[in-house]
Amino acid sequence: MPEMTSRERYYTVYRREQPDCVPVRVRGVDPWSRDSAMAKRPGYLPLIEAALARTDLCSSYKMREGVFMSGSDAVKVVTYRRPSEHTGYFERVTEYQTPAGVATRVDLVSTESNPGYTIKHPIENVEDADKFLSIPYVPAKAKQQMLQAERGAGLSGMDTTDSAGSSLQEINRLLEKVQGLKESLTEEKAIEAASKLEQELRAYLNEKNY
Repeated sequence: MPEMTSRERYYTVYRREQPDCVPVRVRGVDPWSRDSAMAKRPGYLPLIEAALARTDLCSSYKMREGVFMSGSDAVKVVTYRRPSEHTGYFERVTEYQTPAGVATRVDLVSTESNPGYTIKHPIENVEDADKFLSIPYVPAKAKQQMLQAERGAGLSGMDTTDSAGSSLQEINRLLEKVQGLKESLTEEKAIEAASKLEQELRAYLNEKNY
C-alpha cells in the first residue's frame, strides 16, 4: 500500500477503511506548539519536534457562538458546580436546554490541578440524540484559530471542529472559577477583588437573562 499523508490517513479511518498505518497524535502538540514551548518550557521542545516530524497532527477549533456546532439561539446552556464523592474534585454540570428537553453533561474538575474527565456525556442514548437533533442548524462563524490550524497542519494533518458554548456560557465558567478561587484566598484585598469580579459577572449574566 502506498504511504499516505496524515490527512489521507485520517480521512481513510473516518470512512472506516484501511489506512497504511494507524494515525498517532500527541495530545496538545500543534503546529504552533514550538513557539509556545520556547517561551514557556524549552525542555519540551525535543518532544514537540519529534511529534511534529513523526506523528499525525489533528488540530481542533471552537465556534465563536452556539453549541453543538450550531449558531442557533434555540438552546440555553446552564452551568453550575456541585460537590463530588471523589476527593479533590468537584462536579461541573452543564445543562443544554434544547427544544426537545434537557441534555446533561457532568465533568469532574480537580481542585488540585490534576487531570479531569467527563463522567456523563450529553448524548448517551436515543432520547439524548433526539434532543440534539431538535436543535435548528445555523452556521456558526469559525474562529481565526481555524485558519491558523489549517495553514499550520497542511498535508501533515487535518482540522476538526470542537463544540463550544456561547460567550455567556464561557462567562459562567469564569464565574465558577472565581468562586473556587475565593475559597483558597487569604488576603483581604484579594478576596475583595475576587468578590467584586464575581458581582460584575453575575450582573452581566442577569442582564442577559442567563
